[in-house]
Amino acid sequence: MSDENKDGIRAAIRIMSVRNAEEAKEMMNRRNITHIVLLSWDAFFDDFVRAAGGQIEGTFIDKLKFTTLPRWLRPLAYPCLPSRVSRTSP
Repeated sequence: MSDENKDGIRAAIRIMSVRNAEEAKEMMNRRNITHIVLLSWDAFFDDFVRAAGGQIEGTFIDKLKFTTLPRWLRPLAYPCLPSRVSRTSP
């Protein structure tokens, strides 16, 4: 984690750690956050929320894993680009 982004990472962890979706929304609005990107294969926020509070159950990040999202949040499809494999000549 670079020094220039520590404040942003701390804020993201605080947002993901709250237990009330409306509180998360208020925190996001104060920081002008417009998008949340969660990668299904990456447990980054889970690990940091556990480290910060010891429990993930009932937190905002936990609630985002269910199909019922807060009314103010809507999922967007993230297009996956085909991977490119480059070959070198012998």
